[in-house]
Amino acid sequence: MSGIQVKLYQTDNGPCPYRDDKTWHNLSFQTSELPPDGYTSLLNQGFRRSGLSIYHPVCSDCQACIPIRVDVQNFSQNKGQRRTWRKNKDVRVEHHPLEFNQQDFELYQRYQKDWHKLETPVDETEYYEFLIESPVTTEILRYYSADKLIGVGWIDRLAELISSVYFVFDPQFVSKDSEFFHYFMKLNMPVFSISAGYI
Repeated sequence: MSGIQVKLYQTDNGPCPYRDDKTWHNLSFQTSELPPDGYTSLLNQGFRRSGLSIYHPVCSDCQACIPIRVDVQNFSQNKGQRRTWRKNKDVRVEHHPLEFNQQDFELYQRYQKDWHKLETPVDETEYYEFLIESPVTTEILRYYSADKLIGVGWIDRLAELISSVYFVFDPQFVSKDSEFFHYFMKLNMPVFSISAGYI
C-alpha cells in the first residue's frame, strides 16, 4: 500500500441492517486521501468504502456480506439478464464527476423512505458524508427514462477495476429491474473487472 500504515478500529454498529437476528461489527479506519494501489489492495482483501470510512465486516458467526467480483472479459449474460437489458433499452445513462446535486439527494431520500421504509428523513449532512465525501476518484452515473431521473449510482474508478459504492432508484420504476441494469452498465465499461458492494 505504498508504504502507508493505517490503524484499524473495531466498531460495534448495533443491529444488522440486513439480518434481524444479528449485530453488525467492522474493522475500519478513516482517511481523506488514499492512493489507488492502496485502495485496490484493500478491495482485494474484502474492504469497502462508505464516505471517508474504509471498513471490513467482522461479524461473529456470520459471513453473509461477501463482495461480488465479476471478470468482465469472461462475463456472459444469462437469459434473464438479457431480458433485463432489453427492458431498459430506453434508459439513458450519463457520467458525471462527484458532486452534490439536489435531484440526486431527493431521489436518495425517496428511495430510503419508500423502498427501505426509513421513518426518519435523511438530511443533507448524512447524505454528503456517505456519498459525496470520498478519498478516491468517484463518479456518478445518472439514469434517465425520457427526461426523468430514475436511478443514481456512485462508483469508484481505478485502473484495473470499478467498485460500486451505492445505487438508488425510483421505486415507481422497480419493474425495470433498475439495480440489475446498473451492474450491466458497469460490465460494459472498458475495464476488466469490478468489485461490487451490496445495495
